[in-house]
Amino acid sequence: MPDHTPRLALPYLHVAQAQKEVTHNEALQRLDICVQCVVEDMRDAPPASPAEGACWLVSPSPAGDWSNHAGAIAQWTLGGWRFVDPFDGYQIWQRSPGFMLRHIGGSWSADIPATSLRIGGQQVVGPRGPQISEPSGGAVVDTECRARLAELIAALQTHGLISN
Repeated sequence: MPDHTPRLALPYLHVAQAQKEVTHNEALQRLDICVQCVVEDMRDAPPASPAEGACWLVSPSPAGDWSNHAGAIAQWTLGGWRFVDPFDGYQIWQRSPGFMLRHIGGSWSADIPATSLRIGGQQVVGPRGPQISEPSGGAVVDTECRARLAELIAALQTHGLISN
């Protein structure tokens, strides 16, 4: 039988194991990090005075006590630093700057993979449409209308709703 669960690496209790409370407490500590994970921010090195239970995302270039834990989640406990290595699909809330991060392809991303955005059941953003060319030609040129259309096209391009 393996020593831990395959996904969250929670330690198993074994038959006739001495001090099962140690193993059980280690599992609770890992769950405290993993379930509804909130990190303060991403850092290269541990903060000087961390609060017990607070978590940080270890940067790709860690230093100090965090060396060799790039990309991990670090939690300060009474017993020192505990680390959890994420897997693809792992999600955390990053308190600063205040958004969700997902672990995808070996790194953290704030991008939201989706084919559309729906609010109240109504699609408000879908796949990016093709480029819209600016008006030109015609028998009567309305420069004010053309200027507004150009502004509209520029705004849609700025928001990524149509290609440049």
